[in-house]
Amino acid sequence: MNNLYTVKKAENCFADAKSFAYTLHLPINERMLNKLALWGELTVRRNFRRPFFMLKIDEEQQVKGILDENILKAGFSKENWEKQKEQFEQKLSDLLVSMEDTNE
Repeated sequence: MNNLYTVKKAENCFADAKSFAYTLHLPINERMLNKLALWGELTVRRNFRRPFFMLKIDEEQQVKGILDENILKAGFSKENWEKQKEQFEQKLSDLLVSMEDTNE
């Protein structure tokens, strides 16, 4: 799994926030956005100099990133964040492996 992404604690202005930055082995493209859209409510803002997306998985988990770059930032709730992070990382790994396998 480590060859799919690296993860580190993200800087956040909120003391209790549990935010992590994931550096992926490939850029965020349209195919990846289509797969992420299945996880929750996806918003894509293409009319900016650096187009970005926001994904609301549920009330406690949110993901954001810039299109054509390879960094995602994920935020988890104060309570139960370890379990949420573990589940997110498994889904992310599965998504990245599926993108390699299909070669679309």
